[in-house]
Parts: sequence; structure tokens; C-alpha cells
Amino acid sequence: MNKQQGPVPLSEKSIQQPDLAVDGETALARASQQAYDVIFLDVVMPGMDGFEILLKFGHHSNRATPVVFCDRHAIVAMAA
Repeated sequence: MNKQQGPVPLSEKSIQQPDLAVDGETALARASQQAYDVIFLDVVMPGMDGFEILLKFGHHSNRATPVVFCDRHAIVAMAA
């Protein structure tokens, strides 16, 4: 949200392709290399689950990035 102009419609924002990771180690590596506006984590990922990844974010630039946890049954939003 732009405090001076109010909300900005998504059509006016620069939206990039999402980065995808097939396992927890890849997700953590990508998060350590680039800052993101929001991160979607699968609760059950091969190698390292989303909760383990979130705990390791404390040392990366995504420490304050909002995280949305997903699983095959429901989506639960929480802030990092």
C-alpha cells in the first residue's frame, strides 16, 4: 500500500514469475540468495519441512517476510 495514494491495484504492480522449489533444501537456498515479498511454504516438503525452513530464516534477508503455510488440506497464513 502506498501511504500517500492508498492501495495500488495489482494491475499497476510489477508481478514476476514465482520461484519454485522441489524440496526444502532448494527452498532454503533460494531464500538465502534473494529477498521476497511473500513466501508460500508447503508444510510437508521432501528433505526439510516448511517449519524447519522458517526457523532457519532468522539468518537470511527473508527474516521479516510474510510466510503462508500450505498443505494439501488447508492454507493457514502467519507472519514470519
